[in-house]
Amino acid sequence: MYRYSASGALTRVATGLQYPNGIVADDKAHRLYVSETFTRRIVVFDLAEDGTAANQRVLHEFAEPSVDGMALDAYGRLWVARLDYGSVDALSEAGELLASYPLRAGV
Repeated sequence: MYRYSASGALTRVATGLQYPNGIVADDKAHRLYVSETFTRRIVVFDLAEDGTAANQRVLHEFAEPSVDGMALDAYGRLWVARLDYGSVDALSEAGELLASYPLRAGV
């Protein structure tokens, strides 16, 4: 995974992620969230002032496939689109599943 800075520099942020799909930073750019489609995990990094990422850890791992795009709301909840599972799920800042909203009948 790479970062493209406003000054035009391309730097590597992380390696070893399995099909990173969704990516979002919090509003203060202190944390970076990445969805890994193949592992069904959401990983989070701490971000330094210079944009470097450290302290990679798993925030949440879903039992069912998959994870796609994400967004953060004003309360710090992470909303995860899950195309293959057919839901949008809300996670707390600690990675606890708060709610799952089905997007199609029969899910």
